[in-house]
Order: sequence, then structure tokens, then C-alpha cells
Amino acid sequence: MSLIKVENLSYTYPDSKEALYDVSFEVEEGEKLALIGGNGSGKSTLLLHLNGILRGKGRVFINGLEISDSNQARIRTLVGMIFQNPADQLFSSSVYDDVAFWPIHLGFKKDAVKERVMRALKTVHMEDSVKRNPFNLSGGEKKRVTIASVLSMDPKILVLDEPTSGLDPHARTELIALLMSMPQTMVIATHDLEMAAQVCSRAVLMDHGKVIARGTTSEIVDNKSMLIEAGLI
Repeated sequence: MSLIKVENLSYTYPDSKEALYDVSFEVEEGEKLALIGGNGSGKSTLLLHLNGILRGKGRVFINGLEISDSNQARIRTLVGMIFQNPADQLFSSSVYDDVAFWPIHLGFKKDAVKERVMRALKTVHMEDSVKRNPFNLSGGEKKRVTIASVLSMDPKILVLDEPTSGLDPHARTELIALLMSMPQTMVIATHDLEMAAQVCSRAVLMDHGKVIARGTTSEIVDNKSMLIEAGLI
């Protein structure tokens, strides 16, 4: 059974902009899949369907559960979403408090919260920064703390929107190494072709809300004619 299964998904925004057209794909447990496409290709809209923030026509299954009102809370513990801009997820006065937010919200006791926070921060190599103000961190550090805030819920799946966007070369290299080392199933929306090739084994190429190609990441990123068609080069 696939860990993620998207069947014939279409979505139209309230302003009548059609963003997704009959999108289907599957992701196996432990796999890292790249959603490749330019701005306006539908990548971010698709990601928002993977934990039910948006609901379109079609079906989305996570770990065998179809996303619905009745299992929304369960789905959001399985799927951790990392947005492109860390400012959308960091809001506390300390790194510890940001990473602790969801375990506290989910009702874990103090010792369990601390264990989850420190384990998550250690995974992203930020365990020595618990007292720092997130807004004083570098771009790469903010990105890692954002990932830790999601890891504190022990998700099976990480969904990342343009994770290397805005990072300097050193921070980008560190983040790529981190993503490669992590065992979680991932869906990564990106137009960073080099990162996709390093991190992800398979890719789905999107353009104007449609899947126009799928295959191994190397097959996709090495096909210049398709990348030109999708506006990526």
C-alpha cells in the first residue's frame, strides 16, 4: 500500500482560477519525491491538499486514510508541512517554545515535550540553540528550526515547499545534506533541479496544474526539452 495516494485531483480557487487538473500519483513509504515545476505550476496548491488544508475534487489517501473531516486531526499528525517562508511557522520568543508548540497542543506532559523537542532539534543540529530568539537566526537556521517544529510531532511524511529558496550556498548545502540523511517519506516542491536530483529518487513534472511527466529524477532533470516546455530553463 502506498503511503500517499492522490487520485484524479482537481482544484479551483474561489476566484475561479483553476490550479490543478486531474493530478494522480503515489509515494511509497521511505521514498523522496520531487514535485518539479515553475511558478504557477500548481506545486504549492498540491502540497496543501496532502494534509487537508485545501480540498479539491478527487481523492487523497494518507497511510490508507482518505482525507476527510472525521480524520483531519489524525492526518495532520502524519503529515508535517514546512512552508517556503519560515516566518509563516516561527512565532515564539525562543527556539524551544516554537518546537514545543505542537507537542504541548497535543497534550503531552512536560517531560515528554522536552524529549520530543530535544530529539527534533538534535536531528537538525540545533540542540544548542534552545534559548535563542528564532527571529535572530540565519535563514538556514530558521529553516532547520521550522523542520524541527514539525519533527516534534513524529510525522511519517514531510511535505516541503521550496526548501532551498532564499538560502546562501553554505546553508543550502547543509540543508540538502540534512534532507538526504532523514528517513521520513518526503514530497518536495521545487524548481531547484540540482537539489531535486541529489535528494529525490523520483520526480513529477508539473506545468499549469497538470502532470506532464513522471519518472526517475535524473530522467526528468536531464530532459531539456521537457524542462523548456515547463518554463524551468
